[in-house]
Parts: sequence; C-alpha cells; structure tokens
Amino acid sequence: QPAGRYTSSNPNLLAQPTRTSLGRRIRYGYIAGGGCNLGAWDLDQIEMRITAHESEDEALTAIFMDSDRHFHKETCHKIYGTPINQIDKGSTEYKMSKNISFGILYGISAYGLKLQLEQRGQKVSRSDCQKWIEEWFSISPGVFSFMEWKKAEARNKGYVSDMWGRIRYFPGVHSPISNVREEALRQVMNHPIQSGAQGVIKAAQAVIWRDILPYLWRDGIYCECVLQIHDELLFEFEQGLERLMDPVINSVMATAVELKVPVASSGNWGKNWGALK
Repeated sequence: QPAGRYTSSNPNLLAQPTRTSLGRRIRYGYIAGGGCNLGAWDLDQIEMRITAHESEDEALTAIFMDSDRHFHKETCHKIYGTPINQIDKGSTEYKMSKNISFGILYGISAYGLKLQLEQRGQKVSRSDCQKWIEEWFSISPGVFSFMEWKKAEARNKGYVSDMWGRIRYFPGVHSPISNVREEALRQVMNHPIQSGAQGVIKAAQAVIWRDILPYLWRDGIYCECVLQIHDELLFEFEQGLERLMDPVINSVMATAVELKVPVASSGNWGKNWGALK
C-alpha cells in the first residue's frame, strides 16, 4: 500500500474479524504447530506517538513522556469531563474518545465521525461530532498546525513525504470536484502518520530478523516471525520460550527507532490466535 502496509488476500489475514463473538471464533482456527505457541507483540499507540513526534505538540508529547498518564483516558476526561480515575475502558465514552482520536488522524469530517459512531450503535448529532473534533484540536493545537502544513505541502508540491522520506503523490488536491479534493486532503493528513508508523514496525522487524532470530536458530531453537499486521508482529515459537521472547521483542520494538517520545510495546501468547486477544 502507499503507506507501506502489507496487503493480504484469500484470506485477508490483516482483517480477521474481532468485533463480534462469532467473528472472533474464526481466529481460534489458526493454531500453532505441535509443541509451539503463537505470540503477538504490538506497538502501543504508535500512530499517536508518531503524531506527537511529527507535530511536536506539547500536550500530546507530555502525555507520552509520563508513563503514568494514558492518552485515551485523558482525551475522554477532556471531552466528556469524566474523572480519569473513574473511566472504564469498556464505557461508551472511552470507546467514542478513541474513535474521535483515530478518526482525526485519518482526517475524518464531522459527518464521517457521525456515520462511524452510528455504525457502532451510538446515536450522535453532526454538530456534536464537529464540537468534539474542535475540542480535540483545541487540546492539541500543534497537531492541527502540522496537518495544515501537510495540506499546504501537498498543494504546493503535489505530494507529501513522511519522516522516512517516503513520498506519496496526491493529484486530487487540485481537482475541481470538491469531494475528490476533500478526500485527497484527508489522505494527505494521514499519510505521514500511518507511513511513519509503518517505518517503525519495519525497522523493528529488520532488527529481529538480523540480530535475534539467527542466534536462536544457531542454538536449535525454533522461532519464526510469521506475520505483520499493521502495528503488530505475530510469531510462532517453541513453548517455554515466552520468558525469553517477551523482554527481547519488547526491547527491540521500543528501541529500533528513536522518536521524540518513548516507544512501548506489549506481547501475549497462546496455543491459537484467538487466545491472544
């Protein structure tokens, strides 16, 4: 894909269902080989961290510099007024706060956010969605400035580049058709974030293939990185290797790329893919 993400088909392993209990059961069909486990290590909120790195927004940066603070909980607190110590990750407000934050990174409009929330069973007005987007940007004005700068770059050059120098052209920004132009500008805002995050996971993957796996293989230990799913790496490895794998993979994921904010990851494992979430 233009942002550097992998694609998959027949089946699409990057989009196995997770939102329904029936859909999640499909993942239980992916089972590790005899004597092995599957393990998944995921970069924590990497697109938000890339946003903080690129925009240098003070509020966003401060959250990620303090390990005791939680970005989505603080967003929920600032938008809905819920005390941070009373926020439940399963609450509607928390889930809507995440939708708003990630929607903004994808250049979502008030109408687009309304449709997205309604698809998830939340009845909201377009005016409320617009208010939430504006409140989010008022909390992190540096992100707004960064996105406006990227739109100006696209209009001026016809393309934008990410932190790795990856270029993506956007001829649609000069289209006389407003819908085409607006869609191109939404993609312009997201490209440096999504593409930047992909660079981080690929750098970590390169270190693992170059500096970790060969030493395990040399000692006769079976371990393979079998799949990258956006910001997550999926491994198959010998059972009993978890205590070695967990700190090593987390360390590589956190240090492969140095950003202006810390990078973090976490892992979990089990006999099948469904047991990992």
